[in-house]
Amino acid sequence: MIKELIIGNLATWFQKYLGKYIFPKTKIRWKYRDKLLEISDYFNEAMDTWGKSCSLSAVLKSAKKTDRTETIKIQCQEEKAVILEKWYASLNSRLNIANPKDIAKYSEEFAQILYQAHAIFGDFSQVIRGNPKLIETLKMNDAGYPYFEKIYDRTISELEKLSKEASKKLKGEFKDYHFNPLPKL
Repeated sequence: MIKELIIGNLATWFQKYLGKYIFPKTKIRWKYRDKLLEISDYFNEAMDTWGKSCSLSAVLKSAKKTDRTETIKIQCQEEKAVILEKWYASLNSRLNIANPKDIAKYSEEFAQILYQAHAIFGDFSQVIRGNPKLIETLKMNDAGYPYFEKIYDRTISELEKLSKEASKKLKGEFKDYHFNPLPKL
């Protein structure tokens, strides 16, 4: 047992400190891990569960309606956003200690979070489509929807560039992702 633990620790140390300089694929994986961590950290404000005004759940909460049916639909989207934010927080914490061999798996998971955020916001935009006053209110809050949209757009463009570059250099490991921008309000 102790022998296996020592060998495992030695292999991890070798991969972390020497392997990234000796083996080219390991070096590339470390580079992409660091870049994915940077992209994920930038997206943190858009998925902040502590109530930043530009987070997805805060944008949804700011859309108060007088119609009971629409309020229930918005609350449903808010609940999905809170679950998505918890998933993102879990991914972000695991990404900090991720093994470079598993970076493609974490990249896929982050892409799924972005796809889900797009779907939630798409459903939300369908609900509020008939209320131009509410849409204008959301657009006027510079710290809310416009900032969330800016963060989302930059994140998807950075992840698309990273995945395109990684899929070329690490053939078969990375997928080439294509995202759609948020629906316009």
